[in-house]
Amino acid sequence: MKLNTNIQLACLALSAFTLGSSPVFAANGPKPPEERGTIKSVDATAHTLVVTDLKNNSERKFVWTNQTKFSERGKNVSAAELKAGERVRITYSGSGELLTMQRVRIAPAKTEKPASAKS
Repeated sequence: MKLNTNIQLACLALSAFTLGSSPVFAANGPKPPEERGTIKSVDATAHTLVVTDLKNNSERKFVWTNQTKFSERGKNVSAAELKAGERVRITYSGSGELLTMQRVRIAPAKTEKPASAKS
């Protein structure tokens, strides 16, 4: 009888550990997909953004929601800050043609260096 009680206690402890630690594993699960690129166009009315990928020069369309977080230089900003030509790093969810942005980090657009005068 004592052996059965010890086995039951061990099973109970193991299940409590497993259930109790599952949120930790879920929080450290796979990272959401990420895209880096340059903003080609912004449609504030439709809440969409077209980004040209930095690696393969392909275009992807994203949509934002009220839950999408926008930041620039570490400060929270609004979607109104999105401008064509700016570089962005986007984490998103979804697949296919409907990609929902979760977080958008905006980097200032690269400025062209003036050509130096040659003599």
